[in-house]
Amino acid sequence: MEIDIINEFHNFISDLESRLKALEIAFGDFPVDHVCYRISSLKEYPDFFNLFKSRSLIYTTKNFHERLFHLFALRHPLNYKSISVPYVEFSQPGGSDNYNTGFQHIEFHSNLKAEELISDHGQAAALLYKGKYDGEAYLKWPDKICLKMTRQPIITKSLLEDNSEIFIL
Repeated sequence: MEIDIINEFHNFISDLESRLKALEIAFGDFPVDHVCYRISSLKEYPDFFNLFKSRSLIYTTKNFHERLFHLFALRHPLNYKSISVPYVEFSQPGGSDNYNTGFQHIEFHSNLKAEELISDHGQAAALLYKGKYDGEAYLKWPDKICLKMTRQPIITKSLLEDNSEIFIL
């Protein structure tokens, strides 16, 4: 299976940029934390796991709700225009998950909550959801594509998790 992750990433960011432009929200004003890549079936898991592992310096693994979650620190960030992404979140699909294979969300850090960032954009309010953690909120479109804002970087969360294993490549 040949996987063009760079082209997929460019298409994902370009699409997200268009969605945000339609809501009159600027894209790229905050540092990127990570992108999340989802798969639709367990059959795809080994190929994508090995792809991200081959592009990484280090990764973490944890078992959460009966499935493996990974965070890959990429050897070379994924880049598109002014966006540079150093980490990819990747997991086995869950029983009730229904995602298409591909990039699913991008997460930025900010001391502002997403609600504060989009308070002047009424049409974005319909897409706003509050996350489980303080300061976390996100815009979620009907096809499950998301933009998230968080105060704590994923690498910090991942390294501080009691049940995460760390692998240096």
